[in-house]
Amino acid sequence: MATTATDARRDLLITGLRNIHAVEKQALSIMTPQVERIEHYPEVAERLRAHIEETHEIGRAHAE
Repeated sequence: MATTATDARRDLLITGLRNIHAVEKQALSIMTPQVERIEHYPEVAERLRAHIEETHEIGRAHAE
């Protein structure tokens, strides 16, 4: 069966979304322990915590 242009675009979108999800999971696995190690930089730690929470919120929204 021949793949249509629409099918190809759909497959590309799905692959891109899977890649983005994997990158976010990897980033969380790095950021979460890192936030504990930067106590001498409270502004950076706070921004990192905010980004972690934003990432979790996006994940929860997509799970619904």
